Amino acid sequence: MSFVENVAFESSRVGTVLLEDWIDSESGPALGPERALMSALLFDGVITCLNYAGCNTASGQRRFRESFAWVASADTEYIFSYNNVCECLGVDPDGLRLGLINACNSKVAASRKKSRRNF
Repeated sequence: MSFVENVAFESSRVGTVLLEDWIDSESGPALGPERALMSALLFDGVITCLNYAGCNTASGQRRFRESFAWVASADTEYIFSYNNVCECLGVDPDGLRLGLINACNSKVAASRKKSRRNF
C-alpha cells in the first residue's frame, strides 16, 4: 500500500492520521527508530515554520528563519538535511516545500491584514 493510499485509508477509517500510523508505514527506505527520528525532525521543522511565520518577536523570527532555512536548503550531503529526510520517509521534498511556502505566505498575509487599520 502506498503512502497516499495509506493516508486515505487511515483518514477514512479513523478521521485523522496518527503520527504513529505514518511512522509504521513502509514508504521510504528508513525503518524503525531511524524512521521515528526522521519523522519527528520533519514534523518539528514544518510545525516550527508554520507556528512562527509572521511572528513579531525577535526569538520567533529567529526560529522561523532557522526552520525555513532548513526547509529551503538544497543540501544533500548532511544526513539530516531536509531533502534526505523527506526522501528517506518517502515524501516529495519539493511538493512539501511548496505547500509549506504557500502556507507560510498566506499566514503572513493574514497577520498583516489583522494589524492593518482603516481610518
